[in-house]
Amino acid sequence: MAKRTRYKWNLAAFQQIRRSPEVDRMLNQIVDNIVAELGEGYEKSVRAGRTRSRGSVITAEVEAIIDNNTNDSLLRALARQRVGL
Repeated sequence: MAKRTRYKWNLAAFQQIRRSPEVDRMLNQIVDNIVAELGEGYEKSVRAGRTRSRGSVITAEVEAIIDNNTNDSLLRALARQRVGL
């Protein structure tokens, strides 16, 4: 029987990539596209966390909340943003 190959993940490199300016630009582009597609009532945010950058789009108005609850607007808009996959 063949011996199993072991891998050692370089977690510091993953963290460096996840907090890189390129990832921030990509997240900004994605959330900008989502907000532009959904229109009024949605707000975006991109922040650098402890281990990675995070982008979010939230419902900021009652009309947007109702639209999202009825149509799953945020989920559908995110699914249409398939970048690099």
